[in-house]
Amino acid sequence: MVLWKEEIITTSNIIAMQFLLQETKSEELERKCVEYAKKQNAIYYYEKPPENGWRNVRFHVDANLHYLSTDDVIKIRETVANIVDCSIEEIRVHGYLRSTSFFIVLAIKEIYIGRLLAMTQHDKDKLRKLKIDYIRDGFKTIKMQQTTEVKDQDKFGHPNSSLESPKEEDIADKGQSKPDPVEKKDVSKKANVTLEVQGVSVEKLN
Repeated sequence: MVLWKEEIITTSNIIAMQFLLQETKSEELERKCVEYAKKQNAIYYYEKPPENGWRNVRFHVDANLHYLSTDDVIKIRETVANIVDCSIEEIRVHGYLRSTSFFIVLAIKEIYIGRLLAMTQHDKDKLRKLKIDYIRDGFKTIKMQQTTEVKDQDKFGHPNSSLESPKEEDIADKGQSKPDPVEKKDVSKKANVTLEVQGVSVEKLN
């Protein structure tokens, strides 16, 4: 099967199959798919309700869920725990949701929510390095806008990934003559190219 051969579907990650079943409205097959994922402890789309005294907060990750690793999840939990000043055990994964990329749902004790919403720009930059561009707490949305220089570190990079981080490309200005070497003017132009896709690349599946 092509999906297995290309490692689009693995025993630890069946979101591609779940995505296809959701798109084709195959509810019974999707239910069996989820049952399999639970038995294999595999990644799949779901959201677990929070317990009393906890709250689910959605962190939007601008990356491909297919390539999310256990280490990536731990790093996200550790960073959030550091921001709200609690232990990593108090930051629980309560699911993954489809988006233009995906949401990771983290359950956080309500006593820490205020600290999370009042995070500094330095804390936002930490989350941006992990590909998190905004978070949602109920109807509140907090964007991780960068006001300081942050290097683009692709924590979920993969050579075959269909979703890439914003890149800078030098585009030569063909209509401009070469600058005087003494002045050393930079006549190059830069353009940010952002590729937004569904959590699973449909083009790759075809």
